[in-house]
Amino acid sequence: MALKVKAVERKIKFSKNENDPGVYRYVMSPELYIALSQAKVMQPAR
Repeated sequence: MALKVKAVERKIKFSKNENDPGVYRYVMSPELYIALSQAKVMQPAR
């Protein structure tokens, strides 16, 4: 499985008020994702 993430700085507002200046925070977002096969995820019960 491959999962590559990157941090993107975004301006986030916590209210709908237009006077709210917002704050800049880092948000993690996937950049590369390769799905696993079902055989690798689930193992048969014994």
